[in-house]
Amino acid sequence: MVRVLKKNGILLITFTPELKPISHIQKMDKELEEFMWGGTKKSLPEKFFLDLFKKYNIKLLKKKILKTEKRINPKDGKGLIKWFCKHYPRWYPKIRFRSYNEIINKFGNFIDKYGIPPLIPHVEVLIGKKIVSRPRKLCGALMSISL
Repeated sequence: MVRVLKKNGILLITFTPELKPISHIQKMDKELEEFMWGGTKKSLPEKFFLDLFKKYNIKLLKKKILKTEKRINPKDGKGLIKWFCKHYPRWYPKIRFRSYNEIINKFGNFIDKYGIPPLIPHVEVLIGKKIVSRPRKLCGALMSISL
C-alpha cells in the first residue's frame, strides 16, 4: 500500500535500479559485485514502482536519474572491500559475503588497474501525486449529515 499523509501530497521514491553492463569494465564490475554478495544483491526494476503507481492511482509527475560516475581508486576500493568483509557478515548473517582474500584473489588485478565502481552508480527518483476523484454530491451530503 502507498500512503501519502498530506492531502494532495507528493510521493517521492528513490531506488537503485540494476544496471545493464555495456563495456568490459562494467561487466567486470557486475561480476565483482555478484561475487562479493554471493549473488544475493538484487535491485527492483523501474517497472515494479511504475506498476505500484498505476495500481494506487498515483500520477507520475517527474522521473530523474542521478549519476555518480567517478570510480573509487584501487587503494580506497580495497580498503572499502576489507571494511565490507569485516562488518557485513555481522549485520547480514544470512548473506554469504565472500572473504577479502577470496575477492582479491579473483579480482585483485582488475581492482589494481581500474579501482571499483561507485557504491551507488546511479539513483532513480520517481515523483508522484495521488489522483483523487471528486466525491459525488450525494456522498458529500451524507458526510455532512453524519457530522
